[in-house]
Formats: sequence, C-alpha cells, structure tokens
Amino acid sequence: MPVVAMEELLANGVHFGHKTRRWNPRMARFIYGARNEIHIFDLRETVQAIDAAHAYLSALVSRGGRVIFVGTKRQARDATRDIANSTGQFYVIERWLGGTLTNFETIKHRLQTLRELRIRAADGAFDALPKRERRRREIELERLERKMGGIAHLTELPQALVVIDPNREANAVREARALGIPVVALVDSNCDPDTVDLPIAGKDDSLRSVGLVLCALGSGIQPAWEAYESARVEREQRERQERERQEQIRRDLARKKQALLQKAATAKLEQETSDRSGDGDGEEKPARERATSRRGSGGRRSGGRSRGAGRPRRQSPTAAGSSDSSN
Repeated sequence: MPVVAMEELLANGVHFGHKTRRWNPRMARFIYGARNEIHIFDLRETVQAIDAAHAYLSALVSRGGRVIFVGTKRQARDATRDIANSTGQFYVIERWLGGTLTNFETIKHRLQTLRELRIRAADGAFDALPKRERRRREIELERLERKMGGIAHLTELPQALVVIDPNREANAVREARALGIPVVALVDSNCDPDTVDLPIAGKDDSLRSVGLVLCALGSGIQPAWEAYESARVEREQRERQERERQEQIRRDLARKKQALLQKAATAKLEQETSDRSGDGDGEEKPARERATSRRGSGGRRSGGRSRGAGRPRRQSPTAAGSSDSSN
C-alpha cells in the first residue's frame, strides 16, 4: 500500500508543474503531459518516489541517523519547521549559511556559542550585565537563533538532507554532494533531478503540496526516531545498571580485601606478641637454673669442710719433733 494515495496527491495539487517554457528537459521522465501550457506530473512516479524516500529515511533514522530539512521558501518554512520538530530532526528555514556542512568545524563553535547564550538567557545571567552589554548579547542571541536555531543541537554531520526546491537550495545540495551526503528533494518541472539522490516530482511552491509531501516523509521518520530513542534510553539504562553492578562488585571486593588485610595484620601482631612472650620465659628459665646451680655447689663445699673437721689432722714430722723436744 503506498504511503500517499494518488487521489490525495491530486486533491492537493501535487501534479501541477511550472509553465512549459520553464521546464528542465531532464524532468521529462516525470512528466505525464501538459495542459494550458503547464506541465502535469506523472503521479505514478511521484508515488513510487515518495515510497522509496519514506523507506530510506525510516531505515536511516532507525539506526540513529540525523536529517536536516531545508526549506527557505516562504511556502515551505512553516511545514519544514513543524515536521522537523515533530520528528526530532533539524531544519533550516532561513538562508543557508555557506560552509554549514563543508566547514562544519567552524560552524560547531558558533552552535556552541548559541547553546551557551540560550542557557545564560534562561538562567537570567543577562540581567546582571550592564545595559549595553546585555543588549549586545541579546542581539547576538537573536541573530544566531534566526540563522542557526534549527540546527542548534547538531553535533555532527547529518546523514541526509530533505530539500524543498533544489534550485533555490543549490548551495546546500552542492555541499551535501561534495561530502557524499544523500539528498531527498521535492523537485518541480524547472529543476535538475540529477543533482539529488532521491527526486520526488511535485509542485514545490504550494503550501498544500509541500505540506503533504513532508507529512508523508515525516510519517516514516517519526516512529523510527521514537523507536530509536526508546531503544537508546533502554540501552543507556542497562549500561548504567551494569556500571552500577560492576561498581558494587568492585566495592565488595575492596571491602573483602581490606578485611583480609586487617585480619592478616591482626594475626601478625598476635604472633609477634606471642613470640616476645616466649622469648621472655626462655631467658628466665636459664637464670633460675644458674641460680639453683650456684646454691647447690655452695652447699657441697660447706658440707665437705664440716666432714673434714671431725678428722684428726696429720702432723708433719717437723711439727712432731718440735713437740717431743719441748716435752
């Protein structure tokens, strides 16, 4: 079943092209005929192109790809902004800034400035500034919002562009092609379809026509983006829970290790205390033994003398002679 019925395309005037004198011959394969000098598109080609773009963008966004909608025409601005906001994508509805893609590193700094100014304005930081400085910052914020507000949170190159009228957005198409970024475009009969990757033939200067085509493309992008965001949130939640679990395991291991170290330190201290107690007992025992030995040897010497005292002393011959002569 097609994304958009042919009757709905007819009802919204998608089949009308420009006057025949303004056509681009490369659009011949998309043109059914002419009426009143106005080209009529073959809506069978338009239906197929919408289906192909719908499938491509849905698959791209479901993988996390980001899309910039570019529609600076007055008839396309509101629809471009609304579809981009409803699908979580980016948009440019003012003049395309040269180098938005090809000089993205410089553009990123300007986008960072815009985000910082938004935060400061929301926090009321401007109120503390002098009047002249506050007014200067407010003017800078307004200028950046007007030119870059739709891509303020773009942090990397987009994976696709959706363009309304590649003739008018030639700079955007040229930069995208230089970087190999696919371009889906609503092309009128005066456009060159070979400059884009997925041309959708249809009226590009009608509010109803532009709104219908963008809504058809957005109907595939929105659910794909919501599914991706839901999966991303769940994945981040699982990763956070896994990090918390790993952190808890690490803390438990650290506590166990600390407990083991404390236990080992306590056991070592007890062992050292026990060893010191054993060394003290060993020193006291030899001392007691030496004291006992000394007492024992003194008693034996004293006993020997008492036993000798009861025996008669043997006199020497000289002493005996002296005794006889005296007698």
